[in-house]
Amino acid sequence: MNELYFDNNATTPLDGVVLEALQGALAENYGNPSSRHPLGEKALAAVDRARRSLVQLVGANSPREIVFTSGGTESIHTAAHIALAEKPNGSVLMSSVEHAAVQRPLEAWSGRGMSLERIGVDEAGRLALDEVLVALAKNTLGQTQSRPIHLVSLLLANNETGVLLPVDDLEAIANGARQAGALVHLDAVQVPGKLPLQDWVDHADLISLSAHKFHGPKGVGALYVRSGLPTPAAGFLTGGPQEEERRAGTLNVPGIVGMGVAADRALEHLADVPARVRLRELRDRLETGLLARIPGLRIHASGAERLPNTSNVGLTEADAKGVDGELLHLSLAAEGLCVSGGSACSAHTQKPSDVLLAMGIPEDEARASLRFSLSRMTRPEEVDRAVEITARTISGLMGFSPTADSNRS
Repeated sequence: MNELYFDNNATTPLDGVVLEALQGALAENYGNPSSRHPLGEKALAAVDRARRSLVQLVGANSPREIVFTSGGTESIHTAAHIALAEKPNGSVLMSSVEHAAVQRPLEAWSGRGMSLERIGVDEAGRLALDEVLVALAKNTLGQTQSRPIHLVSLLLANNETGVLLPVDDLEAIANGARQAGALVHLDAVQVPGKLPLQDWVDHADLISLSAHKFHGPKGVGALYVRSGLPTPAAGFLTGGPQEEERRAGTLNVPGIVGMGVAADRALEHLADVPARVRLRELRDRLETGLLARIPGLRIHASGAERLPNTSNVGLTEADAKGVDGELLHLSLAAEGLCVSGGSACSAHTQKPSDVLLAMGIPEDEARASLRFSLSRMTRPEEVDRAVEITARTISGLMGFSPTADSNRS
């Protein structure tokens, strides 16, 4: 069976150029970058090259602002550690649609004396900006009767719906956070290679990244830490003095090399304007085809600014009652179509998406929703085939004939 892969927000295929670099580093660049001999110096040089590539990808000012980690989850934990480890009891703000990799670490901090406030979203999944600004205004460090806010942690792009945090909104939040003495962390793992991170970096103190979300290897990530930011005396992972004592442990040289090359490739794609337009056009082609062939379908978060590769679709509540969400996903998988119902991390829970529920979408509709996420490797014929399989599968489950799409090319 030739599988159709539309789950790129869960993970992306390894870029061929990245694979070559990774294999070369595994075979030849096996020195420890902390060792003071030629093989160690060679490994250190490879890490430095990758760090400079991440500087370009993020739009950072210095290689010292990049800390390599084991992935997005560790980067998020480290960001929380930097913001909260040496602070008195206070509070943390995050949205109600954060990934579990953000929610659970911050919930753990709430058990250590920090209060946790969740900010809602509207029906399109857009952050309630006014709620954030009001919370920051009420909790400035100068107001001794309020618990000071130490951290605002937000998704830059939602992994399930693709909804983006607009630059203007982030700028307003950053200004409010500075007045309150709080740091701003962005979970940006979905953005590299799809949109330029440079548009947001000036308004963030900490940014989490993961290589496998932009055609790099799994098991390696990075954290942007703004220059001049006070950091705890001990890192989140303690031990050796690696990463200027901000993250202990022998560096994963092959993974870091792969992440650096993946960053270079992502920048090449972003510089190719026709290729960027093509990705959005393929997403729109998918949505147009599905809407034309499946009665009662709607695009979640269509009224918000979204990533150009992400589409979350669902049947209206009345239609969704006739579709078993788990059976829908299993039926599509049996046809070789790889999609998801939301975050890959919660794919086996059989629960409706918390993100969709937070947007006010009924439970039955949320259960029968599908997330399609494309990549720069997706081809037009794959999009058309995905539309055909999805329409045929849903029609079979609901007992109607899919509408003929006379506009497909």
